[in-house]
Amino acid sequence: MKIPALTLTLSLLCPVLARAEAKVDFNRDVRPILSDKCFRCHGFDEKERKAKLRLDTPDGAVRVLDGHAAVVPGQPEKSELVRRLKPEDPEDIMPPVEMKKPLTDAEKATLTRWIKEGGAYSAHWAFIPPQAPAVPAVEAGAGGNAVDSFLRARLVDEKLAPAAEATREALIRRVTLDLTGLPPTLEEVDAFLSDTTPQAYEKVVDRLLQSPRYGERMALHWLDLARYADTHGYHLDSGRDMWPWRDWVISSFNRNQPWDAFVREQLAGDLLPNPTQDQLVATGFVRNNMINFEGGAIAEEYLTAYIIDRVNTTGTVFMGLTIGCAQCHDHKYDPITQKDYYKLYAYFNAVPESGLDGNKGNAAPVLELKPADHDARKAELAKQVAVLTEAVKKDEAAWQVLEPRDFKSTGGATLTKQADQSLLAGGPVPDKDVYEFTATVPPGGAGSLRVEVMTDPSMKGNGPGRAPNSSFVLSEVEAEAKGAKLKLKDAAADYNQGGFEVAKAIDGKPGTGWAIDGPERHAAGMAWFALEKPLAAGAEVRVRLKFEALGQHEAGRVRVSVGPAAATGSRAELAQAQAKLEAFGKTVPTTMVMRQMDKPRDTFVLMRGEYDKKTDKVEPGVPAALGSLPEGAPANRLALANWLTAPQNPLMARVTVNRFWAMIYGTGLVKTLNDFGSQAEMPSHPQLLDWLATEFIRSGWDVKHLMRLMVTSGAYRQSAAVSPALQEKDPGNRLLARGPRFRLAAEFIRDGALAVSGLLHDQIGGPSVSPYQPAGLWEELSSRGDSKNWSAQIYEQSHGPDLYRRGMYTFWKRTSPPPSLTTFDAPDREICCVSRDRTCTPLQSLILLNDPTYVEAARVLAGRLLSAPGTDAERVVRAFRQCTQRRPTERESGVLAKLLDQQRKRFAADPAAAEKLIATGESPRESGLSAPEHAAWTSVCSALLNLDETVTK
Repeated sequence: MKIPALTLTLSLLCPVLARAEAKVDFNRDVRPILSDKCFRCHGFDEKERKAKLRLDTPDGAVRVLDGHAAVVPGQPEKSELVRRLKPEDPEDIMPPVEMKKPLTDAEKATLTRWIKEGGAYSAHWAFIPPQAPAVPAVEAGAGGNAVDSFLRARLVDEKLAPAAEATREALIRRVTLDLTGLPPTLEEVDAFLSDTTPQAYEKVVDRLLQSPRYGERMALHWLDLARYADTHGYHLDSGRDMWPWRDWVISSFNRNQPWDAFVREQLAGDLLPNPTQDQLVATGFVRNNMINFEGGAIAEEYLTAYIIDRVNTTGTVFMGLTIGCAQCHDHKYDPITQKDYYKLYAYFNAVPESGLDGNKGNAAPVLELKPADHDARKAELAKQVAVLTEAVKKDEAAWQVLEPRDFKSTGGATLTKQADQSLLAGGPVPDKDVYEFTATVPPGGAGSLRVEVMTDPSMKGNGPGRAPNSSFVLSEVEAEAKGAKLKLKDAAADYNQGGFEVAKAIDGKPGTGWAIDGPERHAAGMAWFALEKPLAAGAEVRVRLKFEALGQHEAGRVRVSVGPAAATGSRAELAQAQAKLEAFGKTVPTTMVMRQMDKPRDTFVLMRGEYDKKTDKVEPGVPAALGSLPEGAPANRLALANWLTAPQNPLMARVTVNRFWAMIYGTGLVKTLNDFGSQAEMPSHPQLLDWLATEFIRSGWDVKHLMRLMVTSGAYRQSAAVSPALQEKDPGNRLLARGPRFRLAAEFIRDGALAVSGLLHDQIGGPSVSPYQPAGLWEELSSRGDSKNWSAQIYEQSHGPDLYRRGMYTFWKRTSPPPSLTTFDAPDREICCVSRDRTCTPLQSLILLNDPTYVEAARVLAGRLLSAPGTDAERVVRAFRQCTQRRPTERESGVLAKLLDQQRKRFAADPAAAEKLIATGESPRESGLSAPEHAAWTSVCSALLNLDETVTK
């Protein structure tokens, strides 16, 4: 990678809250002002530039226009920029009044002082490849590491001292939630409390990093970034199967795949040499965009929308830039042209897909995920079908057609015997009918009976009152010999051409009602019945075929044959084997993946981003301001991925470590996680950011190493308690003079309730599940579709263990995401989500108090408490520890004891209410417990699950 020569260097010597006497720093002090107030009209976008003045470059700032220069280094009194801050004519003031972005007095003073000090420019800090700074010579503190040296150096500047270490209960709760998304068990807490070795905490961290739950926790944030969902969005928002990609992400984090490979495989796994199935699955990251299949839509318009989504997601996730701003015009704040945007677009404009796909599940290109033994098992089933087919062919020779005599229709149809001994029906089509005839059992006897229904070959169209598809709905088949009924047993039913479907009993009772349908016009349907007692040759038999016509669905011809009993068995086995073979092919899951077209589509700059307004043709490439590709690099996604993951790339490592930091500490070192451009907030600790970025690269892009660094730091282990003085000075905890404390993600709140109750089912991966949800939400979206196809709008709740899977496995419908999770700020995942909001609303408490998941969790936790020996006081302590991992204070225990007493009285007076409460949920009721007592403890546990401390780390 080549980075443009930079003649000006970035000063990283002073923090954001620098002392007033420090020299003005362009990136820290000046660029934010110019970017926010000036660049829109005097920045990178040439088409929007006013008066030909450019303030985003030093050459533009000192250029003389109409006899004046905006910046005259060292001479603010001669600088037009300073004059326009307090002009004699109000019309000359900048920014213009109509922009409603006036400069503050402090900002005006900063700009004036900057020019006085020389008006030096610096390249944007985020566009310079990070260099490892020296670790400050500041004591890291007991148990601290390099992270603490950087943080404490800043605290020294701010005259602050770090907080004391958190209690051991708080510490194990914090780190377990951060690394697994689940609270620790009481056994894990007690083991940590009893471990007095100096490495006790590090041992906990190492254990958690090896837990399979770690991969799930880390993957959840990536699902937001990748806009993962189980539906297509748009129109009916029908279903897709992308869970194999989600499972790949979990596995990748658990096996600690190097980050550069993690990124490369998701962007271009299909372009790697001899890609594995896992590497192909990984490319689902790019296919997670919404897909439309609405009949009236324009394919090219939506294909354009898909690619735009991929470009924007790539820019946000891997570069931390608002690339999407350049879709319609040059970026107003960052050096990204509209042409740069469509050069990136060209990398993704080479996928063999249609703009309208997805009506029946996954949209091409897709990958079948066959297990290792799939082909061998399929071949074995095919072999069984072949053997049985041969057996049936041999049996066929044994069948003999009965020659009908004395035939009649009780419903008034006319029956005519044909040369092949079939009976051709004609005349009226009654609602019900019975065909009867007498026949003599041919030589060889009979152990089974076969009924064939066929159309009349001479019929055209539907024919006069007869169905063309040989449909014949039998309600009963009877046979008798010598005045005694013969017992028929169902054996099988199939088409004579094979492989379509087994006939089905219309009344649910095998042997008493068969719907026999041929696969196509003029094809016969057949059903076979075994006789309990065989008939000897020469015996007279009377056959009655009872049927319901159901309108015009009466067969054109009917023929009955007899054969050996073994013949029905062969047919039955063949039908079963064919059904297994057909079903086996349908059990192979698929997932959407990337593939490269042999000849990529041409890419054009789109005027205002409109799909049908093409202008200049462009080739794949990267933004010039961020470097260039190696000479001879192929024009494909793999080259793009290699450029992004190259150690010299200025953005990838910084953006990634910043997001991980935000996961742990609540806010990134750069607060604007999605924007490292000119509009970004300066890093709170720029040297620490670059040290972490370079350490990440030096470690071989080792994510677990990075996470371990952060959670073993002394800063992480601080108490989260905050003094009024610190709250006033640093309300957002940007200086890290205390430990992190913030509300858990929606899924982790639910997971925690299931975990402490004992309900959590810990299966990893597999198809998404559908836990409790208010009725009718999906149905409100559309009245079209049914639960049997991909257009379904009917929510089908899961049962059994699937009700208690982790929240990340919940089926995610984009137009109606899980309501109990979105109430806690989960995104809809229609587009890339870099960070979730953290709100506090009454609805959240109502969810925790009333949602069946939480009521059931409270009920089950209460049942576990009551089923174990102990006093009320002991149970209160145990329940409190289950939810918060610490012991309650005497006051807290008193409040809970009072609540328990109130609820006991309430439910003793209203047993019906008690029964109703503890009936919540599908998990089995705890046996032998008093309903009022169980309900009272359920109320106590419900209150504990609703504690702020329970849903906060």
